[in-house]
Amino acid sequence: MRRLSLALLALTLASFAGVAATPDAVRGASSSVTVVMDVASATAISPLGCSSAASTSFGTVLPDTPVVTSADCTVSFGSTNDTAALRMRQFDEVGTAMYRPPDGSFATAFGGTGKVTVPVGTGSDLARAMAVQANGDIVVVGTSAGASNDDFSLIRLHPNGTLDSTFGATTGKVVQPIGAGNDTGYAVAIQPADGRIIVAGSCAGSGNHCMARFKTDGTLDTTFNGTGYELSVVGDGSFQSIMAIALQPDGKIVTAGYAGYPGLSGEMVVTRVLPNGTIDSGFGTSGTVHIPGNANFDILRGVAIAPDGKIVATGRIENGARYDWATLRLNADGSLDTSFNGTGIKQHQVGSDDYARSVAVQPDGSIVTVGYANNGSNTDVAAVRYLVDGTLDPSFGVGGVAIAPGFGAADEGFAVRLLGDGRLYIGGFVTSGTKQMGVARLRANGTLDPTFGTGGAMATTIGSGVSEIGAIAIGADGSLYGAGQATNATLDFGVVRLGTVTVTDYAVGSADFTGGGSMFGACLRGVGAGASTDVSTWTPAGTCSAVSGPSWHAVASGTTGDKLAFTTVAGTSGATASLRFAARPALSQAPGTYIAPILFEVIAPG
Repeated sequence: MRRLSLALLALTLASFAGVAATPDAVRGASSSVTVVMDVASATAISPLGCSSAASTSFGTVLPDTPVVTSADCTVSFGSTNDTAALRMRQFDEVGTAMYRPPDGSFATAFGGTGKVTVPVGTGSDLARAMAVQANGDIVVVGTSAGASNDDFSLIRLHPNGTLDSTFGATTGKVVQPIGAGNDTGYAVAIQPADGRIIVAGSCAGSGNHCMARFKTDGTLDTTFNGTGYELSVVGDGSFQSIMAIALQPDGKIVTAGYAGYPGLSGEMVVTRVLPNGTIDSGFGTSGTVHIPGNANFDILRGVAIAPDGKIVATGRIENGARYDWATLRLNADGSLDTSFNGTGIKQHQVGSDDYARSVAVQPDGSIVTVGYANNGSNTDVAAVRYLVDGTLDPSFGVGGVAIAPGFGAADEGFAVRLLGDGRLYIGGFVTSGTKQMGVARLRANGTLDPTFGTGGAMATTIGSGVSEIGAIAIGADGSLYGAGQATNATLDFGVVRLGTVTVTDYAVGSADFTGGGSMFGACLRGVGAGASTDVSTWTPAGTCSAVSGPSWHAVASGTTGDKLAFTTVAGTSGATASLRFAARPALSQAPGTYIAPILFEVIAPG
């Protein structure tokens, strides 16, 4: 079964209060149409998404009032040479039916102030990556001073900011030596199936690429490579590190970073490791893809898996006396994808000196990268968006580049996270007298979102001095977390949480939307010619005008989604399914704009 194309529907619910709010712009459907020519398996035509704004917005809604969208969301799907199925699920890191993104204020339920400082090792600690578990707990990783060297370090916090006593032998902290010298953790990923934690970086004083897998209690998982960790020499072994990791749906671990090669101080490399911790010899050359560049420290800092399984990485390439922004895309076997910019690599100038540090892929395949660009006197936060073919997206910023100047004397972006409605967060630091943790939120068109912070950004310090955010993550309730450096007597892990965010529940346990909590759901009105449904799951309801009865369902979460409809005859390419959406805010629902990002997928054969 192959997922062949994607489209995104974002629903926006305006004020839930009696006083109307002015929403950020009530968004209609955002979708793409892509024909994938893959005759070896099946050729699917992507769903068109909802074409009417009335099918994707409730407008202003009063508390305790069920409401149904006033027009159909009709989705077209099919396959040119096989049967096809249309699936629907939530698309977001949040995994919640509807939620209100943070406005930049601190969530005081987190540590009392929205800020938590955690000393981890015996000396200085540097937090460099973070992830949020399915239960809402927050894992932060980095480097801490151990008994004799710097070691991998991890902490796990509950959503209220307290350390998790079930992790790290009751302390909530783990300091784990891996190599013979200094070990530095730069990246983290959490396996969705079992919650095990993968940490990657450099070990033995930058002499090895390395990664380790930890059980949910913080102990090393010895089923991973027999020891719980994997050390490998890439290039000539002189200078190397993993800087970012991403998990494929099959559990394979993709890394991006750099390695020294004879006569070259640093080259961009991508590697892949099997779920058991051994090198994937079927990827690149003996598990490694080496991107030749120039002599002076080319590096990849971010990696992501695209919806079609291709690998996207970003960083910098030397160009004479300066560095250029660089993004590349690989096929699943590690070969350069020449449908991206003709060569598989896009190298270009953003400022007078550039560094891309993080990447995310949107559901239509567009690529967002963030980092910094030098304006000639200092650095500014920068974001770049590419279309699927590698050209700069003219609808984003100016010619595909968005610069956020003026926050401080020197500002840099380290991390990016996407919201389902096209907006994005950038985490990093701003310099205004001293270095501070900073977060900016951009609209889908690359302009600063004025509903967040002050003019689209916020900055804060943790501790008594220099602070920065090296990683950001979105929690299960839509809260935004940031992790990085906090200065006290020594450097400590610093974690912030922005909120508070009010979230609706799925329409479960109350088919008529008259229960106690806020609810959101969908109803299948019917299917067009060439399509059928499984009446045991989604029964066509005809009108869907009344918010009652068994025809209303929650919108599924997870990676599979619900099968709404399917074609029974191979080669049917114009089948349709029509839906309505409904919501009911509780009396206690806070006012604001709420979104429900929804993904339609065509699977062939169906």
